[in-house]
Amino acid sequence: MTIKPEFNPWVGSRYWGKNKLGARVLVLGESHYGKAKEKKLDFTIEVVQKYAQNERYSFFTKISKLLLNLGVGENPSMFDRGDVWEDIAFYNYIQSLVGAGPRKNPEKHEWENAKIPFQCVVQNIKPQLVLVLGFNLYSHIPSLPENVEVCRVKHPSSSFSYKEWNPVFIKALQRVCCDG
Repeated sequence: MTIKPEFNPWVGSRYWGKNKLGARVLVLGESHYGKAKEKKLDFTIEVVQKYAQNERYSFFTKISKLLLNLGVGENPSMFDRGDVWEDIAFYNYIQSLVGAGPRKNPEKHEWENAKIPFQCVVQNIKPQLVLVLGFNLYSHIPSLPENVEVCRVKHPSSSFSYKEWNPVFIKALQRVCCDG
């Protein structure tokens, strides 16, 4: 069983200070995919740098738009799309590569082995809000400390509606900013 994370979380340069969201937000994804030889401690960090900040990748662009409260037809500049990642942390719950390509579900033991590393990450980076990407993922995460707001939204890769989910995230962020 894994105790420490196999993949370090991405922690943006403004996460701990004055960030544009006004709170420490941890965006929680489900899993990575790739070839076994690609697995390394900084895999998540490299994925965020490449696909969220330097290149355009639909999954990460949708997260950027959600964080920036943009809707359909509103596209962030290349700078804004990548820059918002400096305000957040990002971590994938499953601590193994679940397959070579997308759409493979984690195995039962992978869900179980992910609990303690996730709790370790939460303890270390002290998010005020955890934005959970997907209902299935939400159903697997352990309970968090009372002072951590949890916001779940539909997974961005499956018919994501900004009109529906942006307000959910904004309300959760307002609860954190106004209460804390």
